[in-house]
Amino acid sequence: MLRSIGDLRRVRIAATDGELGRVHDLYFDDLSWTVRYLVVDTGGFLPDRWGLVSPQSLRRSDTDPGTLRLPLTKTQFKAGADMHTQPGDIDPTSRGDAREGRKARLRAATTVVGYALETEDGEVGHVEDFLVDDKAWTVRYLRVDTKDRWAGKSVLVAPKWLTELTEDDSKKFFCIVTAVEDRGGTTVLRSQRPSIVIPHRCDSKPVAPLRVAADWRLGRA
Repeated sequence: MLRSIGDLRRVRIAATDGELGRVHDLYFDDLSWTVRYLVVDTGGFLPDRWGLVSPQSLRRSDTDPGTLRLPLTKTQFKAGADMHTQPGDIDPTSRGDAREGRKARLRAATTVVGYALETEDGEVGHVEDFLVDDKAWTVRYLRVDTKDRWAGKSVLVAPKWLTELTEDDSKKFFCIVTAVEDRGGTTVLRSQRPSIVIPHRCDSKPVAPLRVAADWRLGRA
């Protein structure tokens, strides 16, 4: 199931003997886009503390789909969890093996919201949300608000279409998508590169792919 950041913030995290808190944010590896940690607001249990929980350690509840459970007691969690006084004070140092000339970094989803998305023919919009696969715990899509370029449009971009992520303060993604058009009520992303499969659904349901021709001009797809 794909969940937005807002969906995840409604998820409760529980120990074997009671609730620990709710999801506040997530940290992902910016090379694989795998979710490494959920940031849990433990204010009801540990005031002014946020805990980092690996999603791989969580178990689903058949009776309560809005709750993910840790196989730990509250005492064990308090003793062993990576706790922070601010939700964003984890050090996003390099982790993992080097690929494409650099190492993966941990990034908080909420800090990436607002990043600009640039394509081969200019800026198309800004990241407004994430869609996360809550089984594989990977970021499947960025939801991009393109209202400044295409009024009323919100499109999905898969991380594998991103060619570059800036490391400076410019806060930009670069993407192979180059245009968008309406065709029979469907929003179609187009590319000058061949055989790009691009989704045209902008909700939290599974996304149906749409194959786009290499020639992006109207009437040639």
